[in-house]
Parts: sequence; structure tokens; C-alpha cells
Amino acid sequence: MKRIIIFAGTTEGRLLSDGLAKGGVPHILSVATDYGELVLKENPLVQVHKGRMNEDEMESFIEENGDLVFDATHPYASIVTDNIKEACNKKGKEYIRIIREKAAASQDNRLNPSEKNGEGKIVYFEDVESCAKGLLSTVGNILLTTGSKDIDAFASDEEVRERLYARVLPSVDSIELCNNAGLKGEHIIAMQGPFSLELNKALISQLNIKTLVTKESGVTGGFPEKLKAADDEDIDLFVIGRPREEKGLSVKEAIRLIVGEPVMEISLVGIGPGDLSYLTERSRAVIETSDVVFGAERMIAPYKETKEVYPYYLAKDVVPILLEGRHERVAILFSGDSGFYSGSEKMRREVEDLLAKEGIKCRMETLPGISSLSYFSAKIGESYSNSGMISLHGKSKEPCVYQDFVNELEGKGRVFSLLSGKDDVEKLCNELIDNNLGDIPIVFGYELSYEDERIFHGTPKSILKDTVPTLRSGLFTVFAKK
Repeated sequence: MKRIIIFAGTTEGRLLSDGLAKGGVPHILSVATDYGELVLKENPLVQVHKGRMNEDEMESFIEENGDLVFDATHPYASIVTDNIKEACNKKGKEYIRIIREKAAASQDNRLNPSEKNGEGKIVYFEDVESCAKGLLSTVGNILLTTGSKDIDAFASDEEVRERLYARVLPSVDSIELCNNAGLKGEHIIAMQGPFSLELNKALISQLNIKTLVTKESGVTGGFPEKLKAADDEDIDLFVIGRPREEKGLSVKEAIRLIVGEPVMEISLVGIGPGDLSYLTERSRAVIETSDVVFGAERMIAPYKETKEVYPYYLAKDVVPILLEGRHERVAILFSGDSGFYSGSEKMRREVEDLLAKEGIKCRMETLPGISSLSYFSAKIGESYSNSGMISLHGKSKEPCVYQDFVNELEGKGRVFSLLSGKDDVEKLCNELIDNNLGDIPIVFGYELSYEDERIFHGTPKSILKDTVPTLRSGLFTVFAKK
């Protein structure tokens, strides 16, 4: 087996290392800083080498430890790339450059500033120096998202420095470079990415930013989220284009070269009641790192600008897309909790069977979410302990379905249920009235967690008379007790 070295420094380096480790391939991962080592996952197959190397040290390191060298350093670190390539040539080692996937809206197809929806414009620059010079003609605060390496160039002008906010890695080296460049503490934002669209917009609003500076850092570098944030907030976007076109392999291609066809990782994700603030951190991370996202239209809407998404939630529709694209990381979204009246169990079984027939290996996991029952019970101050639970969602044509609710209520004394829409509310109230339960307390929750959320309190009789005529289509959760 070839001895493999990965020179990291980017998300691609970590992803490549993870992919090789999952495939059982030992390798050395070289990082320049303590922080680079800190963000790596521990793995017995990964030997981490920390520290910067001069040309002679790099040649000796490669000669002693590697037969195949992957260069996953930053696209803008051209000097480092040249040194690695030269060392490999001298020592007769195989060299492969890891190239970063470009964002959909990149320098190649978004050169016309007039295409931007709002008042802000997009301006492209060939290098750091010309971008720093361009900032002299701007007005208002500047959010610099290019890291700390070139902070001196951007902060050299005193007037610009007073308006400059730098978002850098939370490492001692990064903060020291900012301090040395003359940035005040309140102008240093030390954070580890990736950064969501919402966080970018929040920083722009909080700091009253008028110009956002970024490198064309591709998908993993968060370029789509920065472009969309600038567009939404109507501010200028200054983009430093990639220094040169590169040839090489993507992370996926490199993993396939060494490991072979990877196992498809599929996550069935319970997204909670709907508002993204109720999404668990684990689910959020899985969605952000997925190649493709499936789900009902409303569920995938927040990811349309940054992800490959499909409005499918049946296995027969999902699997053909997976076979065509051979995606490695897949997220299939389900409302509420994946274990509470969810289609995730059926989806898991059917997807596994359909992929197996095509000879595709997959690894599936199910992630729980916050159920509408849990959200609703907290909202109305009623515990669901010892309560009956029944779903009427999508069952309106089944015989006796509303009587099943009545039976559960008679047996438990209190019951929570999921409904499909306005018709369910009307039919359920009529069923309760027909069973001499027209005056019991009943609560309906409408579009829980969304902006148009409403809570209706009453009795079956009052809800039928006063509330049903005002209802629109949407999802309901109901609680009743005798």
C-alpha cells in the first residue's frame, strides 16, 4: 500500500482525511498550526504532523514518509503549493492537487454587477492588493472574511482600518496578526466556520456593514452563503478571484481513487415543528454537510440557495436521483420527530431495499427531532404523560378514524392528535358532539412554530361555530380532555 501524505489547511483536507480513514487507509495529515490540529478528529489511522516547514524540511519529510502526496492547502496559498509540488518532483513522489468545488454563482458566471437583485454591486479583483485599494473608495463599515493572513494589506490605511471588521479563526496566531495590524479588539470577530446565511446576515445587520470582502472560496468556503447574504442585505460584495486555474481531483474523486466507490451515507432527519431554531445542532450539521437534501417543498425551502434539493419524500422518487448522482452524503427531511408518526421508518426500509437491488452500499442513520406534540404540550402547559396519542393525519378516508379519537379519549381521559387540515377539525368536532362530548375543553394548534401560528381554545361546539369558518388550509395539532 502506498504511503499517503495529506497537506491540509482547508475543509477539503479534513474531508479527505475522514474519507480515507473511513475506508481503512492509514495516512499522515500535515497541518501548519496548533489550531489546525485542534479541529481534527482523532483517529488511529491518522498520524498528525504539526508545524510549518521550509523547503529542505519539506523535501526530507516527503522523502521519508510518502509515496503519494495530496495537496489540500488553500487555493490562495500558491507559494505553499509550489513548494509541495517542487519537493515531490525532486524526490520522485506522486503529487495530486485537491481542487475546491466552485460555487454555483462564481466568478465565471456572475461578473455583471447589474445581475444583483438589490442596490449593492459585485466587484471582482485579481488579488488582495487591488481589492485593498478598492476599499479606499467605499463608504461605511467593512466585513473582511478572507482570514488573517493578508490583514496588513487591508488595514494599512488608517481611515479604512477604522471601518474594518475582520472575521478570523479563533487562534492565537490569527488574533495576534489582527492586533499587529492595528485592529481594535471590538473589530476582531474570532469564530470557526462554516457560517450559515442567517449568521452572515446577522453580522451584517449588527455591525451596519456596507461592504463584504471575500475570496471566491467555493462551496466549502461558504461563498454561496456570503453572496446570498450580501444580496439580501443590499450591500456591496468585493470578491477576490482565484489566483489561477488548477488541475487535480475533487475530494470525492480522490477518495474513490484510493478507497474505491464510497458507502453512501443517508441521514433521515427529523427537523422539528418547522422553525429552523428548533432544529437540533446534530441535524443542522448533517444537513450542512450533505451533498443533496430531499423533503417536502416547505422543508427544503431554506436550503434552495446553497444546496442541491429535491421536493421528494417517497423512496420511489428519491432513489433514482441517488443512483443518477451517486451522492455520498444524503439528508432526507421529515417534519417533527422521526420516531413519532413519521414516514422515516418506511423510507429507511424501502431505500435500503431499492439500493441493495442496484448493488449500492449505504449506511443509514435516523436523527430525532422535536415533535409537534412536544412543542404543543409545552405551548399550552399540558403534560403528555399518561395521555393518549393518535394520528389522524392523512386518514380522513379511513372508516371510523374520528371514532378512534373518541375511543382514545374515553380510555385515557386526555388525548393529543395530529390532523391534516380544516376538514379534519370540522369532522372531529362533529364526531365529539355526536358522542355527547360537545362541551369538553379542546385546544387546536395551527401551523406550529411558523409565523402564522395560532392557538384556538374552546369546546367542540364553539370551535365548530366560531373558529372553523375562519380557518385556512394547514396542519393542526389538537389536545382534548374530559
